Formats: sequence, C-alpha cells, structure tokens
Amino acid sequence: GGDGTESVGFFALPAGVRDYSGDFLYGNSETHFWSFTEKDDNIAYVMILYYSHDFARLDYGHKEDWLSVRCIKD
Repeated sequence: GGDGTESVGFFALPAGVRDYSGDFLYGNSETHFWSFTEKDDNIAYVMILYYSHDFARLDYGHKEDWLSVRCIKD
C-alpha cells in the first residue's frame, strides 16, 4: 500500500537518490538500493522500490550515484 510496511519481510521508506552531479531526486516516491552485483566497472545493479506502488524493479545505476544500502546482521 506504499506505507513502508513489511508485507514481504522487508521494511523501507522512500529515501530518494543523490546522483553523481549532486542532485537529489525521488525523495518522496522511491528508494534505490545497491546490489552486490556489478554490470561493469562503472555500473552496478540497483533494486528500486516505489512508495506509491506495490512492486520493485531491477535496474542499473552509476557507481558515482549515492544510493541506499541494506545492512544485514548475521
């Protein structure tokens, strides 16, 4: 429902993105999380969560962008 609840065991609220040029984007509508998987030396996979929709999308991000990370405690 876009309210940040953990219907699939994961909780996140929209944090937006700070891109490589320093612009802050999507602060109230999306959160972009880095993946461990790289596409090449400059690009890595990114999981995008949308605040107003109940779905996520896998995309690419420039490594110079400032995105969220998910820390998992063992």
